[in-house]
Amino acid sequence: MLAEFSKLRTKLEEIQTPGPRYESKILPFAADGYSPLYRHPQSWRCAATGNQIFQQQLSQSTVLQDWWNKSGKSNQHPTPQELIDQIHAISQYLGDEVVITARASSVSDSHGPVLLAEVRQPGLKDYLQQHLANTLTSGQGTGNLRVVDAQSLSSLSGDERGMIMLVRPRRWFVGGDTASVRQMSAQLDAGSTLFAGTDFGQRIANVYSRGTETLVAANLGQIVKSVHAKQEESQALRNSGFNEIKYLIATRGESASQGDNRITLEFNGQRHGMASWLAAPAPMGSLEYVSTNAGAAVSFVAKQPARMLDDIFNTYRRFRP
Repeated sequence: MLAEFSKLRTKLEEIQTPGPRYESKILPFAADGYSPLYRHPQSWRCAATGNQIFQQQLSQSTVLQDWWNKSGKSNQHPTPQELIDQIHAISQYLGDEVVITARASSVSDSHGPVLLAEVRQPGLKDYLQQHLANTLTSGQGTGNLRVVDAQSLSSLSGDERGMIMLVRPRRWFVGGDTASVRQMSAQLDAGSTLFAGTDFGQRIANVYSRGTETLVAANLGQIVKSVHAKQEESQALRNSGFNEIKYLIATRGESASQGDNRITLEFNGQRHGMASWLAAPAPMGSLEYVSTNAGAAVSFVAKQPARMLDDIFNTYRRFRP
């Protein structure tokens, strides 16, 4: 099985991925306080090519056929093949970027995540109503899925939840509740926001300036402040050092014809407590002992174990009896 998956991985790595992107046409409309996740829809289109490669490998391997037949006995719908076909079909209507924004809040009725995408050709609304609704609901009606335009959006109840899809002439919005979709649609009508001028927005723009295929960015500092309310939790957070966390930036790109994946955690000021366990860059002698046949290796430089133990005691000493 491992040998078959190794062959499959080699073939999948040959798929041409979309090139880097150097600007965003959607993020300027993101509401302040939202954290964006960005991804090329062309990556979704690659799923169709990947599925063709998988099906070819499946037809040639009895080992894969055995595994696939056992894993597909649940008779659940939509099947993986149906999902791939739907994703590929929808991507034909979309432009060059997809953004998912989410706002973290301690308020239970706060707006949830919303997907925004460019629409490059007409017909998306009709396709969603005629094909996607039937696939997702498996013939049980469309009670949890609403496909609307700007006019019919106003007819929905403000507290309605489910999958709300708003199709506008140049934008597609998908949210889990009516209020979230309405807010983002209203923001689009109002024009660009001040998001690009914030420190977080400028940090994202700096990533774009170097080119990126996929970007995941989260304002962790804002998220942490919104979710911890109890004094005990706040004290533990301060002792751990994660109260000074700022941003998470994860990118996927190409460097010298090879994948370049980076994850960065940014802090306000000097790290301390558990947040400082990852030490400053230094030579990693442990890599000398890794087998040349290894498929993956993880190595990191950490603080001295005794100091790490002190950090653990300092973080939770407030809760000791």
